[in-house]
Amino acid sequence: EDGSQVTGQEAVQVARSFDEEVVALLLERTGCDVPITERVVEATAGNDESGIGAMTLLLERRGDGVPITEGVVKAAARIRVQVRRKEMMILLLERTGDDVPGTEEVVVQIARSFNKDVITLLLERRRNNVPITEGVVKGEAGNHFNGKEVMTLFLKRKGDDVLITEGVVKATAWHIGDIKAVMTLLFERRRDEAPITAEVVKAVAENSYLEKEVMMLLLEQREDDPPITEGVAVGNVYRGYAIMILLLKQRGDEVPIVEVVVKEAAGNKFGVKAIITLLLERGGNDVPIAEG
Repeated sequence: EDGSQVTGQEAVQVARSFDEEVVALLLERTGCDVPITERVVEATAGNDESGIGAMTLLLERRGDGVPITEGVVKAAARIRVQVRRKEMMILLLERTGDDVPGTEEVVVQIARSFNKDVITLLLERRRNNVPITEGVVKGEAGNHFNGKEVMTLFLKRKGDDVLITEGVVKATAWHIGDIKAVMTLLFERRRDEAPITAEVVKAVAENSYLEKEVMMLLLEQREDDPPITEGVAVGNVYRGYAIMILLLKQRGDEVPIVEVVVKEAAGNKFGVKAIITLLLERGGNDVPIAEG
């Protein structure tokens, strides 16, 4: 069969599944006839095992004919091995930096998925022409492995462009990395701007990965804030008891012991007895006991 009759779908399959030697053979057999479409480049960028070698070859052989789109960046961000993911993104930025789309969606993906080395390169190659929207900053805050260093870099390089909104603080509260480090950074750099609302406190209280020190950090920021609402009281599945102890110690009578709180406590599979006992001890006859 004539090698030049390779279809787009076949090219995608080769890019997704094989190494640079097979890709090189494909290009040699077909010359310029093999279509290097966005789907082919996405498949190459997402090739966990051999994508870096194959992408290097494509860029060397086809250069400007290799489309770098949002889909390509997303495919690179999905590589499972962190080191390979970083190498692929650096390759794309170094070889095609000006062609990497500078859209909000792309910058959010990079801020969420990569470390400061990749983001520094992005800023340099895009000549700082990078949108810093709330979505981008939320992406930084939600970076599970590199949240602090990425947020530090953006605050240093983009300064006042980095807006610390309720959504950003909530995104920080919800991730599973070093939450305390990122929260501390936000409060150190932008204490007067970082909003501590009921929704923020609720997000912190419900994150089962955090330690009580994060809640203590919030309580220390304002004398009157944050508001302790029903949804905050026992929202943490694994550490509800420790957080409830802290709230009662720090804010005492402000902690509402209402029916919804007792129901939440009763539904907490971890430490239900300790939490209910604590509520009864602190609330006494005021603790509502509903039927069912």
